[in-house]
Amino acid sequence: MDCWAGLFLIGFSFLGAAFRKQIVQLKSQGLSAAFFPNLLFVVLAICGFILIYQGWKRENKAPLPRFIWRKLCPWFALLAVYSFAFENIGFLVATVAFMLVSMLLLGERRVIMLGTIPLVSSFGIYYLFSKVFMIAMP
Repeated sequence: MDCWAGLFLIGFSFLGAAFRKQIVQLKSQGLSAAFFPNLLFVVLAICGFILIYQGWKRENKAPLPRFIWRKLCPWFALLAVYSFAFENIGFLVATVAFMLVSMLLLGERRVIMLGTIPLVSSFGIYYLFSKVFMIAMP
């Protein structure tokens, strides 16, 4: 299974690298707009090769847990609701609610984790993008 996931990551990174060539490169900038996507696709390909190596190296493979569709399908529906709520109620409220419901849906029941992870990560991401990267967030 790791080998297939690794092949998927490598294929996705090559596909992404092919599409990133559409990004217009400006001569006046030190780093082009394509630098970060290039970096991500290289890291994805490296992770894919690591997964393939680990899949071949592991002798006693533990059986994978059964794929639980009854948890995944509602999560995708929640993701669709989040994408619409994101524009209407804003990043912070939508992301905190999405993360909280996702954690509940996927089985997390510890109150401390349910209270801290959605808040800290949502506010941290908001601060990072709005203050550090200076990108306007909804």
